[in-house]
Amino acid sequence: LVDDEPNILRALRRVLRPTGWEVLEAPGGAAALAILDSRPVDLVLSDMRMPGMDGAALLHVVHQRHPETVRMLLTGYADMRATVDAVNRGRIARYIAKPWNDEELVGALRDALRIKHLEDETRRLHALTVEQNAALHTLNRTLEDRVRARTAELEQAMGMLEAAHGELKRNFHESVRVFTGLLE
Repeated sequence: LVDDEPNILRALRRVLRPTGWEVLEAPGGAAALAILDSRPVDLVLSDMRMPGMDGAALLHVVHQRHPETVRMLLTGYADMRATVDAVNRGRIARYIAKPWNDEELVGALRDALRIKHLEDETRRLHALTVEQNAALHTLNRTLEDRVRARTAELEQAMGMLEAAHGELKRNFHESVRVFTGLLE
């Protein structure tokens, strides 16, 4: 939660307490970026109007440095053009107007976090699939090499058997010729 007004941060903390989420607070953009640079954060909810770095600039920087973090804007500011520009520049998932409805706020945050977790799981499963495909490719290659080696061994054994069979056939013919000579 990023807001320069302590009363707003307290109100947001009170609304979010029943969710069981770990809530981090920052009084401004610089403090929020310091938190984000020190640990992973799933979602940033920032006020629009703050001294120093406004919410639009903060969320734009968050988008550049931490694109996997969901970004939401909390604003009581009525300039729709500035809000739309902020949403577009920071790729903000949603903006919420002040004063907010507690249930709608929690629902919006819950939906955004659910989508983020699904995207994280999709990325994890994709990486696992790529890893397993590479392992399977390696196994196929070694299996093909083993099949070739075993085929060569079998062909060599078959050649030896054919040679032995030919020798046995010659010996049989020789034996028949010798016995025929003896019978004569």
